[in-house]
Amino acid sequence: MKKTEKYKIKFSILFEWYFLFFSLYSAIIHSYYFSQMSSKKFSLPIILLTILLDIIGFGLIIPSLPFIIRGFGLGEHWVGITFATFSIGMFLGGIVFGRLSDMYGRKHILMMTSFLNMIGYIFFAFAGNIWFFMFARFLSGLGGAGMAIGQAYISDISTPGDRTKNLGMTGAMFGIGFTIGPVLGGLFGNGSHLILGLAAAVIIFLNFLIIAFFLPDIKNKHLEVSEESVSPMDFHHHKKQIYILFTLTFLLSIGFSAMQTTFPLLLADRFSFHEKEIWYLFGFIGIIAIIYQGFLIKYVRKILDERGMILFWFSALILSFSLFAVNPFFLGIFVIALFPLGQGSINPAIGSLHAHYAGKEVGKALGTNASMLSLGNIVWPFLAGYFYLIWNGAPYIVASIFFLIAFLFVFFGLRNVEKR
Repeated sequence: MKKTEKYKIKFSILFEWYFLFFSLYSAIIHSYYFSQMSSKKFSLPIILLTILLDIIGFGLIIPSLPFIIRGFGLGEHWVGITFATFSIGMFLGGIVFGRLSDMYGRKHILMMTSFLNMIGYIFFAFAGNIWFFMFARFLSGLGGAGMAIGQAYISDISTPGDRTKNLGMTGAMFGIGFTIGPVLGGLFGNGSHLILGLAAAVIIFLNFLIIAFFLPDIKNKHLEVSEESVSPMDFHHHKKQIYILFTLTFLLSIGFSAMQTTFPLLLADRFSFHEKEIWYLFGFIGIIAIIYQGFLIKYVRKILDERGMILFWFSALILSFSLFAVNPFFLGIFVIALFPLGQGSINPAIGSLHAHYAGKEVGKALGTNASMLSLGNIVWPFLAGYFYLIWNGAPYIVASIFFLIAFLFVFFGLRNVEKR
């Protein structure tokens, strides 16, 4: 290699790292500016920023996971095992930390989950074998429960009228995170879990600092929760409706885990996509999510109530996943567009209904809801990997069946929030 080419590569790497740290530094300065002006007024943008940084760290490594697994010399089914390990951690974390946030406040538990997440990424970076790598994913799964605590925080500071819209903004943060994260992963990572892990750890460490120094520690009604209902599945009011919402989240997670587990492999095997093209496609998905969840969902909410949103988007997902299984690329683009729209509508609607029905136990409800989301990701990735080996469209057909079951649960069992 010529010296000029070496210098170009070194300059490119330095410029990319400068871009990363400058972006994160700017995010911290802006959050500090907001917090100084009015802690109550700007608590929403600050908590949204912490959720965004969490998702950037998560999105940084997700597109590369299948290729890192292959780098360990292991087969595709280990991708499902890795996702399941993360989900086991998130399942346990959601149950434990959701309840603790109701008892001791959101901020302290968010700091705890952020610290666990950071340690997980550090272990991820230096993992020398698959078992240490899996332990790192388990720790990050425990810390990943902080996203549900962030949603509970948003519910605390929202009025009933704007709760769905504000929870929808968390979906916009997912979109931005999955736009920035995969692109940064493509720029900096080059498939190296050392670089990707350290970059994610730095992002989560900055997130920890923002939570510790800038996020207002709200004193709200969640601190009044009774000690009587210790079980994560025991609620004082509206148990049937809360259980239906848990079931919807579980079925939704099964459908989406099929896409998360097999989608990068499907793009590579069916459409001959390379790793960076997959990163950029994830960025495209994120842009759609940003536009819809950040700007359009409030108009949809004016037309449809929470139950109507869930019914409509489950119908769209049934159609899109079924079409994607039959192979043509333009149908693939169709399902790629509907994926963030459906997820970005159903999740905020479920979160808003949880806040209404759970009342003071909203932290426990959203934490357990996150656990239900993880529960579907524990077993199903194993099966999705094997279905994929039989026929690469099979996971999407099976996912559409689970979406149909969820649609029937909503249609026959779920009540909407009473008009206020």
